[in-house]
Amino acid sequence: GVPLKVRIDFLKRSTMVELKSFSNPYRKPVNDVILGAIWSYRYDIQAAACFDAYEHLYAHVRDGRVYGKCPLPAGWESQLASPDDMCWTWIFQCKEADITRGLTIPRDYPGLIRARRDIARAKATYRACWERFGTERPWVSDDGIRNLTEADVPKWFREDVEAL
Repeated sequence: GVPLKVRIDFLKRSTMVELKSFSNPYRKPVNDVILGAIWSYRYDIQAAACFDAYEHLYAHVRDGRVYGKCPLPAGWESQLASPDDMCWTWIFQCKEADITRGLTIPRDYPGLIRARRDIARAKATYRACWERFGTERPWVSDDGIRNLTEADVPKWFREDVEAL
């Protein structure tokens, strides 16, 4: 009951390709910067959502439920790989240098379980807000003002105060 949308940069026979740019102003090892971006920006969520969307696309094509004028070449649907054979590929391009890296995730990568759990949680939050606020007005919480507590401060920021 929650509307979803994905955009895949390139759909190849056995992989979905997502182009990403990254910056490395502190000249860290490139692979560390890329992995940091994946987990900081939760790119794994996008990969999981696209895997799920691809399964729907494949089923619709298989069952003949794709209609209308398609800009793709005739016979494109016969080129689709089974969802079990599909993978996800990021192509990372550095903004400051001619550095490009690729990273692939297979469909059965265990880390996608966490991403799917977070997608389910976000969908539940969306559904709850839709029910609470409706569709005609902004979703603005009516929570009151509260006091900041030490529990709100990240642990790494508190440690020096606790040592005093």
